[in-house]
Amino acid sequence: MTATWAPHWCPVYCKCGLLADARGVLDRMPDRNTVTCNAMLTGYTAVGDMANAEAVFAGMGSRTPVTWATLIRGFAEARDMVDARRWFKAAPPGMRNVVTWTVAVQGYMATGDMETARELLDKMPVWNAFVWSSMVTGYFKAGNANEAHAVFNRIPVRNLVNWNTLIAEMLTIGSPARNKKSDVLI
Repeated sequence: MTATWAPHWCPVYCKCGLLADARGVLDRMPDRNTVTCNAMLTGYTAVGDMANAEAVFAGMGSRTPVTWATLIRGFAEARDMVDARRWFKAAPPGMRNVVTWTVAVQGYMATGDMETARELLDKMPVWNAFVWSSMVTGYFKAGNANEAHAVFNRIPVRNLVNWNTLIAEMLTIGSPARNKKSDVLI
């Protein structure tokens, strides 16, 4: 395999789950680029191999917000919010964007820690439709339809994603008359 093709094969091997082959290609590359390293990082986080993910991250010459979000998401998906938070805090200000914030918020929601997820949401410098919808979904999954609706009401500009989230979640719990946990009406 020539050095010209190496950056193309590493992501392909990762997508196919052939991480040992991908790592072999990465290790033989004379000039690693961020895209290839991010692919390797994504491959390791996808299978929960956070030790190797951290090793790739440590060896990267440059990092992007995608790099940071991938590492944080990997720890969050492994349900290790201590390390996810550690890496979130370690991200330089220019790398901490709406995506890295959203990944951290979603990680706390996935572990059932809605209080910390809400604290992070409240500290976010900017929001997008997805983080708002994630919070609405998180509160519904936690059985708190009233708080989900309160978050929905805080959305500055609601779009189709937000409305669809609210409607879909309301349908999953049934009408307030049938669901004693909720007194929310649309």
